Formats: sequence, C-alpha cells, structure tokens
Amino acid sequence: MDDLIKNIEYKKFNYHEIILTVALLLSLIFTGGLYWYHCIIPILLIAICLISKLRQIKSSATIYSLLILAVSVISLYNTKGDFQTGVYEIEKIVLFIAALLSGTILNKKETITYGVYISSVVCALFGIIVYCGLFEPGEYLLNDFGQIRLQSFFKYANTTACFFAMGYYSGLKVYQTTQKSFHLYAEMVILIAMLLTMSKALIPMFFVLGLFYIYRNKEISCFYVNSIIWSLIFIIPIILLVEKRIYFISFIVAIVCIILGANVRIIKTEKNAIIVWVCFLITGIVAGIVLLVVKPYLFTTFSQRITYMADSLETLLKNIIIGSGPGSWRVLKYSFQSAGYNVLYMHNSILQFAFENGIVFTFLLIGLICKSLWVSVKKKNDELAIILLLLLSHSFIDFDLSFGTMLIVLGVVCGKEAFENNKMDEHRRIKLPFSIIIVSCICLSCVYMVTEYRVRASFEKACLEEAYDEALEKSNTLEWLCPRDSILQLNIASLIEKTSGEIPEVKSRIDKARVLSPADPVPYEAYVYYNMNEKNLKQFCLTYINMRPRYEGTHQTVKNFINRAFERSIINEEKRNALLEEMGEIRFDLKVYDRDELLDRIMNQRQKERKEVE
Repeated sequence: MDDLIKNIEYKKFNYHEIILTVALLLSLIFTGGLYWYHCIIPILLIAICLISKLRQIKSSATIYSLLILAVSVISLYNTKGDFQTGVYEIEKIVLFIAALLSGTILNKKETITYGVYISSVVCALFGIIVYCGLFEPGEYLLNDFGQIRLQSFFKYANTTACFFAMGYYSGLKVYQTTQKSFHLYAEMVILIAMLLTMSKALIPMFFVLGLFYIYRNKEISCFYVNSIIWSLIFIIPIILLVEKRIYFISFIVAIVCIILGANVRIIKTEKNAIIVWVCFLITGIVAGIVLLVVKPYLFTTFSQRITYMADSLETLLKNIIIGSGPGSWRVLKYSFQSAGYNVLYMHNSILQFAFENGIVFTFLLIGLICKSLWVSVKKKNDELAIILLLLLSHSFIDFDLSFGTMLIVLGVVCGKEAFENNKMDEHRRIKLPFSIIIVSCICLSCVYMVTEYRVRASFEKACLEEAYDEALEKSNTLEWLCPRDSILQLNIASLIEKTSGEIPEVKSRIDKARVLSPADPVPYEAYVYYNMNEKNLKQFCLTYINMRPRYEGTHQTVKNFINRAFERSIINEEKRNALLEEMGEIRFDLKVYDRDELLDRIMNQRQKERKEVE
C-alpha cells in the first residue's frame, strides 16, 4: 500500500510543473534554443509560473540572480564585439535565471527527472525516425565524411548525445520509482539514439558515469548492462544499413533491438553486471589508446578545439574581470587565431563564459554548479548529480551551454538543489522586494524579445518581398529597438541605395556600422568598397588583413578590393599588379595558403608526372 501511495504521489504534478515541462519541450523542438528567438516562448511560460508563485521564490536565489545579471550587463556595456549579438546572449542568461528561480519553487525533484526524460524520449524517437529514412532528414542528420550521425532537434550531434545521456539516467530513476515496464522500451529508444550520434567525447563519459550510477543503484545494474550489450550488438548493422540506404530494414532492426533490450537478460545477477561493466570499461580505455596511436586523425576535432582555447587565452587575460562582452568571441577570434578556422563558438562553454563575461561571472556559475552537485550526491539524487556532471564536463569541450534547452535544465537543477535550507530565505522582509525586482527584469526581457521579434520579422518579410520602401519605414522602429545593431545599419544602407540612392546617407550608415562593431570585418568590408581611392587603398587592405590575418577568406577579399578599384579606374593595371604582389607576399609570410593556387599546383604537378610517364 505504501508503494502504491508513493507511486500516486509521484505522478501528481501541478500546473507550474506542467508548464515548466512544456517550456523545456518547446525549447528542444526549436533547435534546442540555440537562437534567441527560439527562447521567447520558454521564457514567457516560465515567467508566468514565477509571477504566480512570486512569494515562494527563495531570496538567496534572487540575490544570486541579480548579481549574475548585473555582471553580465556590465560586460555587455563594455563589449568589444557587436552589441546586439551581446544582447541575444544576455537573453539566454535571462532564460537561465528564470529556470533557476523556477527550480527553487518546485515541490519535488521528480518534475526535473520526468521533464528531461520525456523530452529525451521525444527527441530520440524523432531522431531514429529521421535516421532510418522515414522522414526528410535535412539538418537533423550530419553526413560527416560518409559517416551519418544523428542530430535530431538540436541539429548538433554532440549536444544531442549529451541530452540523451541525461535523459537516459533520468529514465532509469523513473523506472526505479514506478517499476513500469514500458519505461524500459523508452530507455532503449534513448540509448540507441545516443549511440547513433557517434559522439567520441560524450559516449565514453556516459559509460564512465554509468559505473557511478550502478554502484549506487545496484538494483538497476542488470537492465543497464544488458541494454548496452544489446545496443552495441545491433548498432553497427543499423549504421551499415542506413549507409546503404536500406532504410525500412534498418528501422525494423532498431525495433528488434528495443524489444530484446527491454525484455531479454544476458547478464542476470547484479554482481556479474558490475564485473562485466568494469571489464567493458577497461577494454574501452585500452581500445581508445590504441585508436589514438594507430588512427590519430579520428581525434583531430579535439586538437582543433584545443587550438581555439589556446588562442583565446591571451585576450582572456587582458579582460579577465568583466570579459570582452557577451557574444564577442565570434568576432574577436579573427584577430588572434593561429589557424584559419571559422566557427561561432569556442567549443568550451566555461572558457567562453570567462572570455566574454569575465572571471567573476564564471566563478559564480561554476560555484553554483559545484554546490548543486555536492548537495545532489549527499542527498543521493544520483540522476541530478549525473545531469550536472555531464553538463559541466562536456561543456569544457563543447558549447552545450549556448543552447537554451541545456540552460533550462541546468537552471532548474541548480535552483532545486543549491538553494534549499538557506538561512537567508528566512528573512521575509527582503524576500518579496528582491523577487519583484528580478521577475520584473525577466518580464521586461520577454516584452523586449517579443517586440523585437515581431518588428524584425515584418522588416525581413518586406525585404524578402522586395518592398524596399516599406522595409525602410519599418527599419525606423527596429532601429529604435536595436540602436547599436551594426548589421541593421548595413541593411538600412542597402535599402537606401535601392530606394533613394543617396550615397552620402549610405556611407553614413556604413560608417556607423563600422564604429558600432570595430572588430567585425563585415562592416569594414562595406566601408572599404564605398570609400576607397588611390591613396588609401593600400592602407585599407593592410587594416583589413590585420583584422583577421590568418583567415583564408581575408586575402581573397583583399584581392577583390584591388580588382574592384581597378574596374572603377581608381588605379591602373601597373598599380594593381604591384598591390596584388605585395599583398601576396604578406599572405605568404603569414603562411596562409590560397586554395585556388594549391589546386593549380596540384594539377600542374599531376600533368608533369603524366608527361614523364608518357
């Protein structure tokens, strides 16, 4: 009877918990909340919950939230990147804060467990259907040099794998609590989908953390080990069938794997399950070392990410307190990169937070995660501890915390675990005012995001329909909302040129864009095209090269500058050839290779070899 009552209580969720789960699901479906406009509905839903539970919000959490928001805003004010991009990153931080506060008013941790579990099942089912060719793939799959990887809603395989791992362990907890057999089938779906992501970093983490979980929850060890054994047996046939485009059979094989994994036990005792798992881990470690020695190219992405991080350290140390500004890395990286990579994220969320928001923000975040982790382990909330461990460890080698879905999960877990039994929450006098302040900030952010989205959508629609006069009119409202948006200034300049053709106004807008985002090469490129003359052309080229010296596209753009000047009769042919030769020498000194030249060299070499053979 006690077990029956426990199971019934487990299923009782109030409207706040249902809305929070819906917010998580919606952020997941909208590309994992990677873009600011995909975070609007989740923030709105969570804000509604916070308003209705205003008096229950913990004052310690509100003070922490205000502090972390203040640090972020200070960093944004002093940004060295594009201001509007920084605003979008701040909006994600607001989403994290809203989730954090909502976590403090949860009555039970099962809400988090069920929310992550259900979302993972939905994501995994969709991912497998797409992977097996039953739905148009699009960006839901990644064809990585012939290796097809499942990406699902996130459209990024590694973060998808991380989310599946969190969902799998949450599902184990749900099964332990309810003992409903259909959860075993759902667990197999998540597990197969996670393995199909082929994440070289996350899957080993998943296996290592499994030892921690089954050691502390021995009653689940048999299913855990057997489910992985069955998945590993069937996963290679599924991959091979999909590569050969035998889609329907691959889907049938996946269903057979799910059924066998949920029902058939190869390992039948807890002791044997743990022994088998330890042996499996040792074998996996040895195999990983052998692969690293024999096929090191499989780990090239990891070395590339180390390069991103190492390149960023010097600039990070120069602005260590408040950072270079939210969203600034994607622009500033060009000035210090040692190779010509072109990525938007550092692939290390923690280090990127330190780079953009400063060390104070980063310490506040890591401190919160560590405290939540300590509380989870102490209270034996193992599924929450694993969620935190996965997010923290994987974020050091990827950009998981750039996704709104991951920020919601992190915020809710930390809110639930870190702010319980805090003495500060006993002071009722400071509780309500701080709650009102932080929830008001969240609501104002919601209003701003919704307003910008509506205005920007109508502006972009007018541009696409080539209704340039209408677009120019709508741009006035958008400019009022986003006065420091450099890309908007370039768009307005383009519209002015297409409508009135007032070149002085066009130049003024482009110059404004360049001033708003001085490190961004895009506004400067437009500035050069409109202001070049014989005297300043060389200096423009040198300045542009200094903005991103090792990026391959830079030197091609410089060639375009020079050729455009020649076409406009700004310089003669002799001057053009001299400038091209001088800029080519600079490129050679920087060891940046032109792909066209390399292809010509390869083709010439092959022609010589053929002539020699003949």
